[in-house]
Amino acid sequence: MAEPGFTKAKKPNPLWAFFSSVRLTVVLLALIILLAVFGTVIPQRDAVMEAARHAHSGWEAAMDALRLSDIFHSPWLHILLGLLSLNLVICSLNRFPASLRAFRTNGFVDPSSPGSPPPEITLPTEDPPDQALKKLEILLKKTYRIAARRSAAGMDLLYADRGRYSRFGVYVVHLGVLVIIAGALAGSLFGFKAYVNLAEGESSDVVYLRGRQEPKKFDFSVRCDRFRVDFYENGAPKEYRSDLTFVKGGRIAHQGILRVNSPIAFDGFRFYQASYGVAPGGRIDLGFRRGAGEKQSANLGAGDVLELPESRARVRIVRIVENMMEMGPAVKLVVDLPKEQITFWVFQEITEIEKANPGIVRQVPMFNPGLFPPYVFSLDRMHRKYYTGLQVARDPGAPVVAAGAFLLFAGLMVIFFSGHRQIEVRVETAGGGTRIGVSGRSNRSPHSVRADMQRLLDEYTKANP
Repeated sequence: MAEPGFTKAKKPNPLWAFFSSVRLTVVLLALIILLAVFGTVIPQRDAVMEAARHAHSGWEAAMDALRLSDIFHSPWLHILLGLLSLNLVICSLNRFPASLRAFRTNGFVDPSSPGSPPPEITLPTEDPPDQALKKLEILLKKTYRIAARRSAAGMDLLYADRGRYSRFGVYVVHLGVLVIIAGALAGSLFGFKAYVNLAEGESSDVVYLRGRQEPKKFDFSVRCDRFRVDFYENGAPKEYRSDLTFVKGGRIAHQGILRVNSPIAFDGFRFYQASYGVAPGGRIDLGFRRGAGEKQSANLGAGDVLELPESRARVRIVRIVENMMEMGPAVKLVVDLPKEQITFWVFQEITEIEKANPGIVRQVPMFNPGLFPPYVFSLDRMHRKYYTGLQVARDPGAPVVAAGAFLLFAGLMVIFFSGHRQIEVRVETAGGGTRIGVSGRSNRSPHSVRADMQRLLDEYTKANP
């Protein structure tokens, strides 16, 4: 039982105290950073699972059970981010009442009260007290807000402040962090990355999720109208771009040129130029000559047929290969005769191949372009058909993260470049004259408020030579 005259202090809630602890903030931040480093340094998804599979049979199961193969989408990271959010909210709630009281108070210290501190800077003047106070008020209004005026203990007091709202800068920072976390969680839970390869002229309304290889269907389709690639003299790609058309509801909804580092946004999705390659098929210029006759040429694609009426034969284009056995472009031909079939390959660089490998045509008859006499075939040109590799991303949390980053930046600017400065001016009669006393304080930079105090008195002195 409490003794008379004494009140029993309220025992703090241990759970509330735990979640409001700054140590908990440090621990949570350290764990989040550790997971982020792990997910950045260690290859994720298929790569890390393949490494675990080769290292030990049980590691793959453990990695999968702990969701360590995809750190940035794991429940561990989500839990830590949730705990950090809770910690920030409780810390803010603990500190906010004190900040609100400091914001609302005028900061006056009654000079007649015991222990009242004397003015930090004093200045004697010949002006009457009311005139001196009026001049000081005009000077203060240039950079400060006049908060209150008061007379007490035979003296006039003037109270001014600036940057009162800076006390809430830390809460703007906390809010920015919370918004960023919310955006990151939204992107992790509801966003995805996928890919699709489209050859020129092809369209698709299905993409495949990275890592899981699951198909995802859109309510629109994307078509590659044209793909272009420019090369340097050494053969390295200089620039590649895709002409895309987006069709929704049977109508063209959008068209654009997709380049590297220049994505296209459509219907909440972003399309990136990720890769390219040579698509199967394409077309070729197939040359053929009958004996000593004149050489002819035909433009053909895979599956096309070349009629040879003189021989009652049909030549089918079975396969077109960009690089056959590291010997360059080649085409596989099948000659259909009434009673048999002849199959052989025609290489574009057959002359160079024979120089590098003398006797190869004799050793491998299928490499002989004249295997169907009296005809001799040649691959004059290959018209490459490219495909474009598109990366598709949807991140509903991106605008939320951007808003949080803005709040975070604004709060930090307030914290580092402003502060709540308070100045108290006392004007009193002393020794037949007038004495000015100035005090000040700041929650951020005491030196800045002292400089403001000295500047105030200097300006007053200049105005009263």
